[in-house]
Amino acid sequence: MTNRELKNRARKVILAGGGAFMLLLTTTFHPVKAVPLLISNSLEVTNTAEGTSATSISRFFRASTVRITATATAGTGLCSFDGSIRVTNTSISVINISNTAGKGVTWKVEVTTPGTYQLQWNYAGGGSAALEVARLLVNQAIVSETVSFLKPKDSNTFLTTELVPVTLAKGVNEIKIESTANAPLGDIAWMEITGEDPIAADCSQAIGSGGNDDPNATFALSASANPAQGGTVTVNPNASTYAKNTVVTVTATPAPGYVFTGWGGNATGTSPTTAVTMNSEKSVIANFALDNSPTAFQITATTRGEGTVSPASQLVDKNGTVTLTATAAAGWQFIGWSGDTTGAVNPLTVRMNSAKTITANFFQGTPPAINNAMTGYASTSGEGYTTTTGGQGGRIIQISTLAELEAWAASRERNSTPEIVHISGKISSPATMVVTIKDGANISILGVGATAELQNVGLNIREYKNVIVRNLKLHEVFYPNDALTIDESQHVWVDHCEFYSKIGAGIGVDTYDGLLDIKKGSRYVTVSWSYFHDHMKNVLIGHTDNAAAEAEDRAIRVTFHHNYFSNTDGRNPSLRWGAAHLYNNYFKNITDYGLALRQGAHGLIENNVYENVKLPISTNKFDGEGFACERGNLFIGTSGANSITQTDCAWWNTSNLTYSYDLDPVETVFALVPANVGVGKVDVTGTVMGGKKDQGQLNRQLRVYPNPATDEAVLELTLSKTEMVKITLQTLGGVKVGATLTKTIPAGVNRVAYKTNSLKAGVYLVQVETSEGAIRQRLVIQ
Repeated sequence: MTNRELKNRARKVILAGGGAFMLLLTTTFHPVKAVPLLISNSLEVTNTAEGTSATSISRFFRASTVRITATATAGTGLCSFDGSIRVTNTSISVINISNTAGKGVTWKVEVTTPGTYQLQWNYAGGGSAALEVARLLVNQAIVSETVSFLKPKDSNTFLTTELVPVTLAKGVNEIKIESTANAPLGDIAWMEITGEDPIAADCSQAIGSGGNDDPNATFALSASANPAQGGTVTVNPNASTYAKNTVVTVTATPAPGYVFTGWGGNATGTSPTTAVTMNSEKSVIANFALDNSPTAFQITATTRGEGTVSPASQLVDKNGTVTLTATAAAGWQFIGWSGDTTGAVNPLTVRMNSAKTITANFFQGTPPAINNAMTGYASTSGEGYTTTTGGQGGRIIQISTLAELEAWAASRERNSTPEIVHISGKISSPATMVVTIKDGANISILGVGATAELQNVGLNIREYKNVIVRNLKLHEVFYPNDALTIDESQHVWVDHCEFYSKIGAGIGVDTYDGLLDIKKGSRYVTVSWSYFHDHMKNVLIGHTDNAAAEAEDRAIRVTFHHNYFSNTDGRNPSLRWGAAHLYNNYFKNITDYGLALRQGAHGLIENNVYENVKLPISTNKFDGEGFACERGNLFIGTSGANSITQTDCAWWNTSNLTYSYDLDPVETVFALVPANVGVGKVDVTGTVMGGKKDQGQLNRQLRVYPNPATDEAVLELTLSKTEMVKITLQTLGGVKVGATLTKTIPAGVNRVAYKTNSLKAGVYLVQVETSEGAIRQRLVIQ
């Protein structure tokens, strides 16, 4: 009889003995997730039972997962630990590791096939910072210094690490995880190892021993249903024991009223038929559950504006489809869908894999065009720049790795030569990395297509002038770092980006810090057409209440327009000292507050939608009250009341609002904003995805401010040559009003004051006729 057979029989005797002896076996077999077939040459393919070919591959096997739990008695699998066992309030035992560098936990596992295996740890509490980093040793050799243990929100909340690949030798392997600092590490509940049939090893065995060396070994297979009445489990061939490496087919058949949910024990996946290679004792569990899933889902079709949508709300078979058709009333236009879908495709076909609420949005008259041109404070002149151009005219640099990004950032210190970076694909880091770009000017950081992203890699733009960041996804950067920081910078345009992390169970307020922070006097900044979601502390403008920062941060000037904030908590945004203009943004499902104005900050908030926002706008949520000018906003759903104690609409005059802008009707925000924010809507050349051209170049030649105006508007006209121009003011119907101005204007930037105090309140068009044609901008007079 082989050593493995003796060991397996010994385990069965221990289990049969019951009583205190049950503590000696500390290994449980548990599936984590469906694992793909692992190929001997390290390739991965989908389960061949589900239709994927495995041609040209000589051997394959199905992975299994072994979980080794924390226990007060070591001996098998869990071999030693530095610390003590504590029990959580949910009666789960965890290992409380000593708060000293080099202290940790040691396990032993045995594998029959050398190669790559995946390790993962589940843990609770612990951690003095938002993220602790542990060292991983395999067979007493360091294989990683950067295993991340994200801090759970409390001592009874559990998180699971990312999978860590390691190479294991045939036979017994020792695995150790240890702290790298004199600080608390997470309290470990279990370790899991996934690969070709690993088992927990006897701790008395030496590294390298074992490994199922006996070619004549035979092994037993246990197959059971959970619960027993949930269904039946059949094996083929059916035998009491199997020769080494025999492949056994196991099939799960649910009983009436039950569904098969997946395999447990030494099998994984959700296919009802699985293959088990008998290279050790195996236990396979077929998991069943009562079939409580709905057979149909409700679709609720609603309208906003005047029009109809058909068919009406109804039940639709699960995974069936329904086609919705929006029909506008006379004088109205369909402008797009909102709710559980976006876009303007009409009719719209919806697959019903869940309950859905979809709204058809209608607008009376001609809806506004999507304008991806730069506007807001970033488009204004000041401190040596007439507008924000980024790296325009500079060389283009292709970047696809973290090392390339770091090298480029280092080359930009004290560098003002224009450069454009194209980021392709995903750049990530196992431990939080912040790439700092400082003390220079004239760069563009542009994502290519819809797949450019930085994960756990933050950008810190500091003491920089003339910066553009467009079409880039930035996410999951751990505290105390931000996804994007703009410090002591001027003329910055952030456009069509996506920012997010995670929110929910196990995520505390300091798990992540800010998605976007704008601080230390940064000015001439515009944030447009960007998507902020699933985050606690969202956008911070002005970093401290300390009066020493007031002189610097009073200079902060930021515009937020056409952005989508969804499923966030606070700081949407939070503003100290400076000034921010928010228009045509969509704030939805925000559990704390929207805009908080503090320490004398000024906010102009126009034509935004606040849907299900606990506290939309506040000037007194924090110490040091601010000022708000709120007009034209829409507050719907469960949104609470504003708390505005100080108003300042007179402050927003030509001196402080130094640019023109088109204020879209608030009714259009529902449909137009969610469908057009984020990555993949513009490419790095400025062409809108879908064929529409960027209209900005022409419009930027004429700026009108303040807008709305009261007594006077300033027309800022930029000409490439000296020529005669004609300036008129018209109603939207084309009727000329007011005085006509005809004069010769020189090349360059010219500003003309236009008196409006004699005109009625309303919406007008400013038209400037040049030799190259007419330029128009909308002007609101109040």
